[in-house]
Amino acid sequence: MPRNDTALLRGLSMLAVVALAGALVLGAVSTAAAAEERSDAVLAAVKPQRLNIPRGRASATRTFAVQVRNANQRTSGVGSGPITVNVLASALDCPGGTVVTGADFDPKAAGAQPVVTVAQGGSARGKVSVEVPASAVTTPSPRAPFRCRVRVQAAVTSPAGNVDPRATNDSVEVELDVVDRNDRGVPPASETVASPVKPLRVTLPAAGAPKPLPVKVKLHNAATTPAALTLSGDDGDCPAGTIASLDADAKSPGVQPGVTLGGRKSATVTASLLVRPPLWSTADGASPARCTVRVSASGAVADAEPGNDTVAITIDTLVPDDVSGAGCPSYATPATSAGNPPAVLPELSGLAASRSLPGVYWAHNDSGNAFELYALAADGTLLQSYALSGAAAVDIEDVAVARCGATSSAWCIYLADVGDNNAVRGSVAIYQLPEPDLTPGQTLPVTVLPFTYPGGPRDAESLVAETLSGRLFVVSKILTGFGEVFRLDGLGQPGGSTATLVATLGPSSPNDRFLTAAEAHPSGESVLLRSYGRVWELRRPGALLLEEVFGAPLAQVVAAAQPQGEAIAFTADGLGYLLGSEQLAPIRRVGCAGPDLVTSGAATSGISRDRRPLLHGSEPAGTGRRDRRSGSHSGPSLQRLSGGTVARGTDPSPKRVGA
Repeated sequence: MPRNDTALLRGLSMLAVVALAGALVLGAVSTAAAAEERSDAVLAAVKPQRLNIPRGRASATRTFAVQVRNANQRTSGVGSGPITVNVLASALDCPGGTVVTGADFDPKAAGAQPVVTVAQGGSARGKVSVEVPASAVTTPSPRAPFRCRVRVQAAVTSPAGNVDPRATNDSVEVELDVVDRNDRGVPPASETVASPVKPLRVTLPAAGAPKPLPVKVKLHNAATTPAALTLSGDDGDCPAGTIASLDADAKSPGVQPGVTLGGRKSATVTASLLVRPPLWSTADGASPARCTVRVSASGAVADAEPGNDTVAITIDTLVPDDVSGAGCPSYATPATSAGNPPAVLPELSGLAASRSLPGVYWAHNDSGNAFELYALAADGTLLQSYALSGAAAVDIEDVAVARCGATSSAWCIYLADVGDNNAVRGSVAIYQLPEPDLTPGQTLPVTVLPFTYPGGPRDAESLVAETLSGRLFVVSKILTGFGEVFRLDGLGQPGGSTATLVATLGPSSPNDRFLTAAEAHPSGESVLLRSYGRVWELRRPGALLLEEVFGAPLAQVVAAAQPQGEAIAFTADGLGYLLGSEQLAPIRRVGCAGPDLVTSGAATSGISRDRRPLLHGSEPAGTGRRDRRSGSHSGPSLQRLSGGTVARGTDPSPKRVGA
């Protein structure tokens, strides 16, 4: 929000106090029914397959088993009960003429039966068939197979409208190694083969703790002459740094990135992986996080069959004791200084942690500045700046990072051009762009996703993204409360889309009705809301939809004195948050509290005791707000009732034990 509008809105807020005092409520006073089902299907990883085409045969056929599991954990409502799943298969980079059938769950019936109903907690086994024609592949020698991939995908068809909460484990890529015995010829001059590796299932020792994992990869020199090989790795869709090192000679000190193999010789190299916790709780042990890294061996001379130089390693990760899906059990006070923003951000209006670049935060200015995006370190150091193109920006107010879509493994940045102080814009927009790298001098094109509000224009400054699905929400500013929560359905359709109202949030006090930023926790189990002086949290442990979180009671958490606070961002690990302000004020950081900071009382109804936020804020002087340390209060006190509403008369603030 521009600075000249801040005083006006605060003034309007104070003028409305008398008329609205009897109507003040805290929490979500109206929440629409969830529009989407959240049933969790899990397709088990499949080991690599080998096909041999015998001499004189025109093709080879291979059948392998697949298993789909119903990982629903709830006893009723969204994310419970049986599911009907359609399991389909297709050739990814296999040659033309390859025939792949969908999974067959009923071999007694004619044809493939890819649809199966699975009871909650149960599983079903089927078979997928693949046929590869000899005419489409050439293998230099029996030791050098042709390699390609088949994808198997599970889609929940009932309940209808399903968005899987852990979509990464709905599909598997199966490596096929094909040897055509009809191929005879001179042994190749250069041919390196990296043998396939079975999928890994990793159980982390503790929530939040990474686990070192050595993986052996066998290399073959299928040629008759020696080959000097260099190892390389690609983290793929796993967190950056998953491949910690590649060592070709474990007996020698240090890491040896290469090896020389004699003709027809083999060697075993070690890929040291550092497996990190997933972005969500896996306490049920039934729905792992899945990602894939790749290890390659290349020589100075081009291979006869380069496709088998690289091996994919699929990693399924579980954290059995992870009960910290919503982040900190409580927050430490006071907020500390993280550092200062760069001079290019005089009107810092949005912050969001990158998902593909560790330690990087995306930031932008308020209206009236260049259409640019900035990459910052957590201490405010400017890492890179990017010019944006493809839109005529009006008033960008917030930024978020989430998947580029419900079925995508890529990460996208979302900029909310939704500022509208006078509520006159007939259409506003979200700008979407893939997360860039830190290469300097880039101009990034954005995709414009326009939308309108039902009932006419709204002013808004807060964007909330559901991290793993890419679903987006905007919270408007209203005089009678914190704001209305709108879900942005059908973004990108021709002619734009119309937002759907899913909740209305009540204010915390007469001075706190105008939200300036919001963000969802990476787990999707909590949402932070900030006004100029305070920070609030909605928390619903185990939530599968943000609509559930927006129905949770509000709890005040730690804030910081800033001249015009307009940005908030969870840290990348979800264990704390950053607060940003206009006027080049220091960025503040709030971390997790120690075990001595335990709250008490019924004010945190609906939040488990070990995950309860500390309701304590560090606020600007002279606002007339409550000083919770002294017990004084200049305004009406509030009491939380069931359903998230409040009544005046008592103070619900939990106290710090031992204070």
